[in-house]
Amino acid sequence: HKVELKENIALVDGITYRFELVGEAAKPKEAPPPEKAPEGEGVIKAIMPGKIIAVKVKEGDRVNKGDVVCILEAMKMENEIQAPKPGVIKEVRISPGDDVEMNQVLVVIE
Repeated sequence: HKVELKENIALVDGITYRFELVGEAAKPKEAPPPEKAPEGEGVIKAIMPGKIIAVKVKEGDRVNKGDVVCILEAMKMENEIQAPKPGVIKEVRISPGDDVEMNQVLVVIE
């Protein structure tokens, strides 16, 4: 189905629906504070939004540049996310089945 949303209008497969949010749904939600992420060459971030279908490393593992650290499924394609440099896995912030956003930190290498 093709869905487009604008304010209180939803366009679903070419049919326009107007709606009004009531109760808890009508209250604006406060955004969570931005995740404080380390920056640099050893931080592996999601290249696009998607779902993690496999994690190939764990904390303490030694990796070489180009080793696959996880597999991200997006737009019906599997994307192998590779280590940008050799090092030791310091943090793994994802698990199989996790939905991730673009630029979300997945793995940290030191």
